Order: sequence, then C-alpha cells, then structure tokens
Amino acid sequence: MKRQELRTTEASRLVALVYAVVRAVEEYNEDYDPREVRVSLPRRPSRGEVLVEVEAPGYSLEDYSWELDDGSRIVVAPGRGVERLSTILRRLPWEVWRLEGGLLRGLASETSGSGIEYILVYLVDGRAALLEGEEYRVSIPGLGDAAAAAVHTHPSGSCALSRADVLSGLDLMINGGLFEAAATPECMVYMLRIGLVSEDDYIKLWTSRHGVIPPLSLNTVEVGVVA
Repeated sequence: MKRQELRTTEASRLVALVYAVVRAVEEYNEDYDPREVRVSLPRRPSRGEVLVEVEAPGYSLEDYSWELDDGSRIVVAPGRGVERLSTILRRLPWEVWRLEGGLLRGLASETSGSGIEYILVYLVDGRAALLEGEEYRVSIPGLGDAAAAAVHTHPSGSCALSRADVLSGLDLMINGGLFEAAATPECMVYMLRIGLVSEDDYIKLWTSRHGVIPPLSLNTVEVGVVA
C-alpha cells in the first residue's frame, strides 16, 4: 500500500499562518503590493487563538478569521505591522526547509534509490499530507484551493524545476497557494509568488519548454534554491 499520512508540524502551522495573512489581504485588495504591507509578530491573546496585526496603508482591510483543523483560529486584524509581507514570503521556503529538511532529505534519498517520488502538501487548515507517488512522477491529488504549498522529491543532482513542475506550481499559485518546491538530498528549489501572479509572469512560465533553472526573478514570481 502506498504511503499516506496526515500530520501537524511546526512547518505546516507556519505555512497556514502565512497563508491566512495573505488571504486576508487579498480578500479585499487584489492589486496590493506585498512590499507596502507590514505584519506584526503573532501573539496569543486567548487560548486557541493566534492574532496577527497587519498594517496596509492605502488598502482596505477588515478583521479576518481562519480556522485550523485542530479548532484553533488565526485572526488577522488591522493594526501596526513590523515586517514587510514580501520579506515574510521570501523567507517561508527557507523556514520550511529548516524545519522539515530532515524529512524531505530522507524522502529524496529514497527517490534517488527507487525512483519513487513523494509529495508533502501543506494544507490551508494547518496540516500536511504526505503522499507516495509513482516512479519519477507525483502530483497533488485534486486538492484545489486546499493546498497552501507543496514540496515533492527529486533524485540527487536534479535541483531544478521541470516543465511539469512549473505547470503544477502555476496551478497551485493561481488557486491561492504560496509556493511549489522540489527537494533533493542536497537542496530544495522553489517557485514562490510575491503577490498575485501577473498575466505576463504566467505566460512566461507557461511557455517555458524546458522548465526553469534557478535563480529567476519576475515581477510576481521568484525561483530560488535553499541548500
């Protein structure tokens, strides 16, 4: 039987937290600039609740609540921000690799030996789904807008994104997800959106016939490597 697991980790909750903040802003401002939005450090004003204050000068923003699978809630509210949202987004793949790198490197080592790929899908409800795929192929199983991010495995020596990876990442990000990544035993290459994916960036990535070798910086999408 193929491996299928649901787990809650520090990384999965972090991805859900950042996703909730991004969704709260995009709910009211489709043309926002992530460099102009500032976010406070999360705090816990009550049991089971995490409060994040967002400062978005010139943009409308109302209280926004996002419930996680364990019954806790992330509350995003207008307030005083500390750090740029664009900075938080750029750091997110690095934090996921720091927190989850041991697991991902181990799975990628299995892929290097057997060819079987795995995918770790970070869900918007704070959980992570670990799924076993096929030989040199794995995909998100129709989760739509339930996926906040995803990391699949590549064999050793292939820290780049194939055309199939790029198309999968575009699909995830158009549905609201934050990043798609591929992990090897040595590194993780990621495709991350900074704001809503622009039409120009979408076309450039969609028409890339041979995938993408990092680094790449477009207006709203960045491809980089964590090692």
